[in-house]
Amino acid sequence: MSEPKTLNENILKIAGEASLPKTLELDKDYEIILALSVVSVAQRSRQDGSFDNVIRGKILSGSVLNEGGESMKFRDRNSNSKKLRNLIYKDWLESRTQIDTDVYYDIAMNKLLANWHLVKEFLKNK
Repeated sequence: MSEPKTLNENILKIAGEASLPKTLELDKDYEIILALSVVSVAQRSRQDGSFDNVIRGKILSGSVLNEGGESMKFRDRNSNSKKLRNLIYKDWLESRTQIDTDVYYDIAMNKLLANWHLVKEFLKNK
């Protein structure tokens, strides 16, 4: 019987790009606050009986604080339609269904379109 593995580290890897309203200056320090979507968590063996959790996050939005404390908001460069497609794909992966990914996407989009009246009603109350 093998020994249970020990968690060594939780490692966060961040992917994506963000669109800034103005440039950041070279050789300046900034504090960055991110809103992330966790897209995967995987265990990576360290080959010594321990492992690391590798957490992958994708940038949704955030802000940058400069040395003077001024804040500048930024956003993910992907279009909302691409974000929706990625969200549906992630749901397809998690569902472990036998349905083809393209068919699953079409079903999801048709369901969203058929229920647009609910979204419209929700938006009226905002």
